[in-house]
Amino acid sequence: DGCLIVSGCVRKGTTCLRLKVAGDQCTVEKHWHSETLDNKQGGIVLADGRLYGYAESQNRSAPWMCIDFGTGRTVFQSAPVRSSYKYKNGCLTYADGMFYLLADNGNMSLAKPTDKGFEVAGRLKIANPGKRPTWAHPVVFGGRLYIRYGDSLAALIRHWRKNWGQEQLYFFIAQIAAWKEPTDVPLEKDEWGVAEIMNQQREVAVSVEDSGLAVLNDIGHHASIHPGNKMDVGKRLSRWALNKSYGKEIVPGGPLFKEARKDGAEVIITFDDTGSGLMTGQKVGLDPTVETDEPLGHFQLCGADREWKWAQAEISGKDSVTVRHADIADPVEVRYAWAANPATANLYNREGLPASIFKDEL
Repeated sequence: DGCLIVSGCVRKGTTCLRLKVAGDQCTVEKHWHSETLDNKQGGIVLADGRLYGYAESQNRSAPWMCIDFGTGRTVFQSAPVRSSYKYKNGCLTYADGMFYLLADNGNMSLAKPTDKGFEVAGRLKIANPGKRPTWAHPVVFGGRLYIRYGDSLAALIRHWRKNWGQEQLYFFIAQIAAWKEPTDVPLEKDEWGVAEIMNQQREVAVSVEDSGLAVLNDIGHHASIHPGNKMDVGKRLSRWALNKSYGKEIVPGGPLFKEARKDGAEVIITFDDTGSGLMTGQKVGLDPTVETDEPLGHFQLCGADREWKWAQAEISGKDSVTVRHADIADPVEVRYAWAANPATANLYNREGLPASIFKDEL
């Protein structure tokens, strides 16, 4: 219909723009604007001439809503499933005439849209959704419902390959970018659980064949989980495609944890994908990574008391780093870049690609 729907996130609403093309010229005019549908995380679904979405801030009591695609008029607002979190977000997926409505606390409803609201056909609670919001959109495929991360992401990859009859279907994962304010204290768990998710993404990439991981811990922004620097995201994903899919002899990504072993009080860590070797580096904006003479940062060790400490680390070989702490004689676990925003993480290969988060019990 020559229309473009633009959703502006929190308190920005949703706008329908009408595009008119004449020759090589294109003009744009506003067709309608909805203040109500502000769509923070959940996306918008167009089905049978209506737009469905989640009104994050305008109406907490009935946030799931429907507006007419042609006019922007609100058809209904409903509350078939609720979130118990502070920010109260939700996302939705449409398949076979039904909506899968997922609140960020793991509550889900299967619902049919009517003129007055959602008619709930069934409910479920995701087991162990975690202490922080679940924002990934549900996926319906082959009669099954998938909600990522971790084992679910690996299962989704294998299931798609099986059902599409392509056992060598490539999957390249964009790791979550650095987010939230950096911390100067090594914590057992980061507040938002982002470190766990990033590490699960790494584990899937190294355990599932024909997959890869674009590490983005150096291009994010503390105020948004969506990095503004999409250029380097695309470049890093394309390296995996060029290497895996097209057989180009290039280093596909940054250093990935291979193994760690203790040598007395020291821990020696080896990596894959080190390319021409390891270095400390700095990435600023769209500029290429530059080598620095700064010490390695954001390595952590703990002993049997589970008290995490910042560790001293140095590059000890083309593919290895040695880590130690003067007060930990018998380390039991090592971690790197373990935070939502590991601002001091600066291990790169000489191709300028950053090392991924990891943890390993010794």
